Amino acid sequence: MEGDSEKLALPEYANRLSVAMHREGISIVEVGGKRNLPAFCDVVLSFGIRLTVAFDTDSSDFLKAGKAQEEEFNDGLRQLAKRGATVVELNPRYEATLRASLGEALYADMCNKYPGLSKAVRARRIAADPGAPVPEFIRTIFGPYLPQVEVADPAASKDPMNAVILRLE
Repeated sequence: MEGDSEKLALPEYANRLSVAMHREGISIVEVGGKRNLPAFCDVVLSFGIRLTVAFDTDSSDFLKAGKAQEEEFNDGLRQLAKRGATVVELNPRYEATLRASLGEALYADMCNKYPGLSKAVRARRIAADPGAPVPEFIRTIFGPYLPQVEVADPAASKDPMNAVILRLE
């Protein structure tokens, strides 16, 4: 991860998804900016460690360099998928991705529920709030660790949620 919002929010989402981070050996590492991701990812992948990398597509790390250089850098991060990493793009940033996932109205309600907090602390509070759904991009991040239970015959049920395979252990 490249930022504080993700570092604070992801453990809350893991808890809501019943992902036992310590038991699974999951560490959330904030690397201090997008430019630091490639070197960190190279080390992790060289040891065969499962890796999910999440990055902002529009980072302040590239204000002076320009959009073309940042897009080239982003392409390099996307290439990590060919080396076995799960790659999650936060477009353009975590907060905007969360807003798009929750929808404007719910995101505004959540922000109003937690006024006067830093972006990172507000992200953590929203992640822990049972009134906010867990966004799909968060499920992608924790995908390999989600507990799994298959519904026997989803077509036999009138409940649309039974058409989804849920993971529970």
